[in-house]
Amino acid sequence: MKTNLPQSQLGWHSRGYLPHFDGGELAQFITFRLHDALPGPVLVRWKEELKHEKPGEVEALMRRRVDRYIRNARHFAKVSAYIENNPVRARLCERPEDWRFGSAWFRKQ
Repeated sequence: MKTNLPQSQLGWHSRGYLPHFDGGELAQFITFRLHDALPGPVLVRWKEELKHEKPGEVEALMRRRVDRYIRNARHFAKVSAYIENNPVRARLCERPEDWRFGSAWFRKQ
């Protein structure tokens, strides 16, 4: 991802809703979730695990459990392999490249 923004304009931006991160040539992926997509029991468990943290730290720690930055090529490959293996774990196919809706299938073509 190439950006024309000056270095000073990179980073977190928000207009009061849906904050975003412009990392220049930093590879990124986005997962969209509805506000209620995280199961309630998981949220309760996470809050319980974090109840002894400093109040200012809790939000940052919660975000780290959901948000991920792609740090380098190795991390990108690891995340891609994990995502591509989801249909295999769900027993929808035997190998990632057999799932015709996934990136492994497209690379095989």
